[in-house]
Amino acid sequence: MVAIANLVHQQSTTTGTSDFTLTAMNGKQSFNTAFGTGGSNVFYYFIMNQSAAEFEYGTGHLSSSTVLVRDTVIGGTNSTSLVNFSAGTKDVCCDIEASKQIINPLTTRGDILVRDASVAARLALGANFKTLQSNGTDPAWGDAPILLTSGNITASATTLDIVMTSYTAFSAWLIIGKGFMPTTDQVLLYLRLSTDGGSTYVATNSYHHRSRCELTGGDASGGGQLLAQISPHGTNSTFCCGNVSGEGCDFELLLFDPGGTTHYTSCNYAINTYNGTPNMGWGQGSGILAVKQDIDALRFLWSSGNFNGSTPGSYKIYGIP
Repeated sequence: MVAIANLVHQQSTTTGTSDFTLTAMNGKQSFNTAFGTGGSNVFYYFIMNQSAAEFEYGTGHLSSSTVLVRDTVIGGTNSTSLVNFSAGTKDVCCDIEASKQIINPLTTRGDILVRDASVAARLALGANFKTLQSNGTDPAWGDAPILLTSGNITASATTLDIVMTSYTAFSAWLIIGKGFMPTTDQVLLYLRLSTDGGSTYVATNSYHHRSRCELTGGDASGGGQLLAQISPHGTNSTFCCGNVSGEGCDFELLLFDPGGTTHYTSCNYAINTYNGTPNMGWGQGSGILAVKQDIDALRFLWSSGNFNGSTPGSYKIYGIP
């Protein structure tokens, strides 16, 4: 990487296209002090003849403490070739050519500096919950799943309550549950929804759900009637979660239109459960809250008991714009 430094200024009386022998200037930093010697210590240089209309700028290095090797000419009075300097004193400085310098175009907090077709440019801060993407040519703001909230479940908690009042404008929430573990063996995971920001959770017979479960030892289906919660397991007691290390369940649940008030809020889900008998199960299904109201909080709980005291699990919730 080409280096720069402040107040690097020396002089030279060298002529021709050869390496420049540098002399010190009082009060100014030398190239050797700023960069050291050797071909890997490359820096920008400017050379200007005080006695003639000759100048050159490029990148170079020091072969010794006072000898400048002009490696690459970027521009000057001989285009991109070495200038054949005539007699006279030359000022030799460290600076960056104008095309590589940036006049800050940023005007507002959150702006991002980008390069457009030719120069540095301003990308204004995107709207709330937009993500930075590429349109194939330039960076651009766009829609994508956004991590809204995440956390670890409190050990031995009776429920996992997640307030989502700030995120009801999303078209859907994608909820990922990892390693949900009960304290009580062979229990089902339940989901209840809130329409008042988590003050209460609907626990009356207001939910429909239907699931199909495949077990290590067979298969089963469950749900369908009005229940007090959505159970990704259905109502099949054999398709449940164990409380031994490594058991429990993992799932993903997509809840549609949480802010909608003109139709029933629904969800699709897929779940893997682990227990001693039949050891492993897989379930897929859908659920619905038969109340035309926005959803702004979630509650997960077990059919019996609390979350495990040692490894209760974790969650992430993504917003779909």
